[in-house]
Amino acid sequence: MRPGFVVAAMLVGMAAPSFAAQAPLTLVRDGKAASVIVTADKPSSSARDAASDLQMWLEKAGGATIPIQTESRLPAESKETRILVGDSNAARALGVDPSKFGLEEIRIQTFPGALVIIGGDERPDGVALKGTLWAVGAFAEQQLGVRVLWPGELGLVVPKKTTVEIGAVDSRFVPVLRKRTIRNSHYDARLQTGLDKLGWNAEQFNRHHKESEVWFRFHRIGGSFVGGYGHAYGNYWDRFSKEHPEWFALQPDGTRDQSRAQNGVRSQMCVSLPRPDRAGGARCHRGAAQRSHGGLRVAVAQRRRGSDALPVQKL
Repeated sequence: MRPGFVVAAMLVGMAAPSFAAQAPLTLVRDGKAASVIVTADKPSSSARDAASDLQMWLEKAGGATIPIQTESRLPAESKETRILVGDSNAARALGVDPSKFGLEEIRIQTFPGALVIIGGDERPDGVALKGTLWAVGAFAEQQLGVRVLWPGELGLVVPKKTTVEIGAVDSRFVPVLRKRTIRNSHYDARLQTGLDKLGWNAEQFNRHHKESEVWFRFHRIGGSFVGGYGHAYGNYWDRFSKEHPEWFALQPDGTRDQSRAQNGVRSQMCVSLPRPDRAGGARCHRGAAQRSHGGLRVAVAQRRRGSDALPVQKL
């Protein structure tokens, strides 16, 4: 019998007692590891990252480095608490099957001798998701009391315990918002103009950018919806400014000149026209929502008064 199936069989036998009767699971005892993080032999990228994050949070909380092991390499006689991270034979043997989850659904559940932390890591069409990574963030927040207030060590709040125990848990959650995004730009020359006002250079920004990765993961920034996004009127200044300058937003200097907005790429349309040009409005709207390969492309723009609502296209 393969070792992975031995682990699964052991866990099935251990799952018989009722939920209420479960004894607390010890993950760290007196500052030493009392558990092992177990993944599938070929875990998803989300499960791999989740295992690393869980190891990090438990080390910060309890002072012990919890080993990470694949299920087929885990000794059958191992007595440590098994923390099953992501989809695996062992998790499915306990009745936790992420193929039946909703998009990005997360599940945190205890069994005698085992803790399952798992999430939906793939859409039905094969697009990779990060459900298990989000599940570990939820576990750290709800069970370990972790808070990530802002990027960097100074923003981390991790209650310290020499012994980390987890009581009976059966928690599940499906995100309501399928797209949760905060822009996190990489360094470029345009960004440096803003950094100059902070007195930052590229090295300082890149260091802070790297530190922010934990913050973004912990707050589950991401989503199951994949789309393309752009500025609705990116080329309209070049196309229509000479014929219809009145279509564009009035500037503080009294002109409607949009050339200073990245040469018109970030031009803004006027929203105060009492009777906007119907033909122009139609042309604007036709260009505002368009299909993009692999997902829905949505151009976000200000709505002109009196014009119809921006059309939305379904895939």
